[in-house]
Amino acid sequence: MIFYDEGRLVCFESTVDDLKLKGKSPLIATATNPNDPKDIYKKPIQFYFYMPKGSNEL
Repeated sequence: MIFYDEGRLVCFESTVDDLKLKGKSPLIATATNPNDPKDIYKKPIQFYFYMPKGSNEL
């Protein structure tokens, strides 16, 4: 979990060794090419949670 903007913005970031995924979201959507099952597409899904000023809720 990484905090930005004085703790008002939060996101999750991966710590894996794969440089394509490092620093990206650990939530990953995958799709397989129907013509080539070894061809797998991976796309991180990044979510940011924001806490408005004067609030205690994301």
